Amino acid sequence: MSVKNQLKSGLFWVFIDTVFLRSFSFLITIGLARILSPEDFGLIALISIFILLGSSIVDSGMGNSIIRDKEATITDYSSVFYGNLIISFGIYLLLFLSAPLIAAYFEKSILIDLVRWYALSFILSALFNIQQSVLIKNMNFKKITFYNLPATVIGSLLGLGLAYYGYGVWSLIFMNLSTTLIKVIIYWVNSDWVPQRKVSLLKLKKHFLFGYKLMLSSLLDTSMKEVYSFLIGKKFSIDTLGYFRQAKSVRNYPVNLFTTVLSKVTYPMLSKIQDDKEKTAKAYSAIIKSIFFVICPAMFCLIVVAKPVFVLLFTEKWLPAVPYFQILAISGMLIPIHSFNINILKVYARTDLFLKLEIIKVTLTLISITFGLIYGIYGLLITIVVTSFLALFINTYYSGKLISYSTIDQLKDMIPILLMASMAIIISYSFSLQVLTIPLVLQILTVALVFISSYVLLSLALNKKAFFEVKEMIVMMIKR
Repeated sequence: MSVKNQLKSGLFWVFIDTVFLRSFSFLITIGLARILSPEDFGLIALISIFILLGSSIVDSGMGNSIIRDKEATITDYSSVFYGNLIISFGIYLLLFLSAPLIAAYFEKSILIDLVRWYALSFILSALFNIQQSVLIKNMNFKKITFYNLPATVIGSLLGLGLAYYGYGVWSLIFMNLSTTLIKVIIYWVNSDWVPQRKVSLLKLKKHFLFGYKLMLSSLLDTSMKEVYSFLIGKKFSIDTLGYFRQAKSVRNYPVNLFTTVLSKVTYPMLSKIQDDKEKTAKAYSAIIKSIFFVICPAMFCLIVVAKPVFVLLFTEKWLPAVPYFQILAISGMLIPIHSFNINILKVYARTDLFLKLEIIKVTLTLISITFGLIYGIYGLLITIVVTSFLALFINTYYSGKLISYSTIDQLKDMIPILLMASMAIIISYSFSLQVLTIPLVLQILTVALVFISSYVLLSLALNKKAFFEVKEMIVMMIKR
C-alpha cells in the first residue's frame, strides 16, 4: 500500500476510534459531572498527577522506539515488553508506599486507598502497550479501533452505573481500571504477537538508549502540565481543582480529537518518508495549516458559547469552571502545533533535542508560575497561556531546522487563520449579547452559527487555499 493510501486508511480508522470513542466518553463525563461533585473530580485530579507522571515513564520511551525502528523483530518486542512490565511494577510499588505521604500532604486520608487502587493501571497498561505499538507501527488502526471500542463502552457504562448508585469518586477509579483490564484481555486474545521467552539485553539497551531521553522529556512535559493541578490542590481547594479539571477536560476534548487523529497516523507515516526531507516538509506544512484552520476557530467559538454550554451540559453547579475554560481555550489552539513539532524530533530520532527543549520549557513554566501565583487562580491560569505561546517559538526552532520549515514559515501559515478567527469572535460575541434571554440551546446554536458563517465567509474571501485543503481532507475521509 502506498504512503498516501496508508495515510487515508489510517486517518479513517483513527478518526473512527477517536471521534466515536472520545465522543462516547465525553457523554459519560457529562453524566458523571451531573451526578458527582466538583470535589470528586478534584480528588481524581490529585491522583492523576502521579498516575500521569508514572504513565509518561511507561508509555513514552521504548514503545516509540519500536514504532520507528524499521528492523525491529519479535525479540525486540519481547525485550521491550518485559522491560516495561518491570518498570510498571516498580512504579506501582513506589506509589503504594508513598500513598500515606500523598494523603498527608493534601490532608485527605481517602487518597491512600484511591492512589493504591488507581496505580494498578500501570501494570495493566504495560500488559498491552507493546501489542498496541506493533499495530501502530504496521498502521493497523482498524484493529486498534475494534479493540478499544468494547473496552471503552463497557468500562464507561460501569463507571456511570456506579456513580448513579452512590459510589462517588470510586466510580471514576473503577471506570478506568475496568476499561484498561478489558483492553488487556482483548489485545491478548486477538493480537498476532504475544511475548516470547527470548529476551535480548542488547536490544533492550538499544531501545532504551533511544527511549530514555524521550521518556525524560515526557516526564518533564507532564510535570510542567500537572504542576498547576498540584498547586491548585494545595494552595486553593479540592473544589477549585475540580472546576479546573472539568474546564481542562472540556478544552481538551476538541483539541485531542484533532491532535490524536493526525498524530497517530502521521508519526509512522513521516517515519517512512524521513529520508526525503523536502517531502516531509511539504507534508508537515499541509498538516499544520489544516489542523490550525480547524482548531483555532473551534476554540474561539467555544469561548463565546462557554457559559450556556456548561449550564446545559453540567448544570449550574459547574458555572465557576466557565472563566477557567475560557482562559485555557486560548492555549488550547496551540497544543496540536506543539505536538506535531515534537513528532518531527521523534521521526529523526533527535531525542537529545527533545529533552533539551523540555528543560527550557520547564524553566519558563516555573518562572511564570512564580509570578502568576501572586495574582491567585486567574494569575496561575494566565501563565498557562503565556508559557504556551513562548513554547511555540521553542518547539518550532529545532524542528524547523530539521525539515527546513522554520518558525517564521509556520507563523506565516497560522497568523492569517488567527486573524480570521479573531474577527469571527468579535462578530459572534456582539451578537451573543443580544440573545441572552432566549433558551440555552437556541443561544448556543445561533451564536455558533453566526461564528461559523463569519469564519467561513472570511476564509473564502481571504484564505481560499487553506479552506479547500481542509475540505479536501474531510471529503477524502468520508469517501474512505
